[in-house]
Amino acid sequence: MVSKAAPLPTAVKGIVDIVGTGGDCLNTFNISTTSSFVLCGAGLPVAKHGNRGVSSKSGSADTLEALHVNITLPPKEAAYLLENVGITFLFAQTYHESMRHVGPIRKQLGLKTMFNILGPLTNPAHPDTYVIGAYSEEMADVMIHVYQEMGVKQAVVVHGDCGMDEVSMTGDTLVHELKNNRICTYRICPEQFGMKRCKLQELVGGDSVENAKILMDILQGEHSARRDAVLMNSGLALYISGSCDSIAEGIKLAAQSIDSGCALAKLQQFQRLSQEVCA
Repeated sequence: MVSKAAPLPTAVKGIVDIVGTGGDCLNTFNISTTSSFVLCGAGLPVAKHGNRGVSSKSGSADTLEALHVNITLPPKEAAYLLENVGITFLFAQTYHESMRHVGPIRKQLGLKTMFNILGPLTNPAHPDTYVIGAYSEEMADVMIHVYQEMGVKQAVVVHGDCGMDEVSMTGDTLVHELKNNRICTYRICPEQFGMKRCKLQELVGGDSVENAKILMDILQGEHSARRDAVLMNSGLALYISGSCDSIAEGIKLAAQSIDSGCALAKLQQFQRLSQEVCA
């Protein structure tokens, strides 16, 4: 699928993708999508490879569309946004012909399929860093070894408490870390970083409009369990990308990205240019 994907014509280095496999059926809000803007605000170039929701009410594409982002950017325009804003969205159905054909069938089935796994493995931007959530411990183990075989520079694949395909705020999270072609495995929990565990209900989202509002509330400074979830996931991403030496430092950088207004400014710039570039 990677070799047959429409290529992204960019020379940007240090690209990050942060995405979940989906399929956990927990209907949490779009944590990794929100984290994408936090990472961009902290200085990381983000090429988010995503799709519409299948087992959830709102996938990354649905939520971004509700935020008035043009999600169907052709490769040249998507590359322009990456180079000039620091973030872009690569709609899977635009870059992979197979995704266009199976998308409606997947939505009708409402079940996880092999495409839940293929999506995070086939980003046409060829990121240097992957931050991936998996719907099971077994799949997390499989995926980190696939990234190793692919020669990926660095990656983390996580599986959270309650079966979450994100770093979890409800309990422990299993982390498989790939760096320098070596894999190490460990667990993290909110208490390690001075945060409180929350109930799953505090992280549940809704349809695309509701999830778009949640994303905006977080970037506008809301303090909540949802913000903490974004900080944990973003902090891990900043750490594995090499932006800092620890997850704790990464969480501080993520908080600065939000509190300074940088993350929100990146979203607003992305909203505007994604429409203008194709006008």
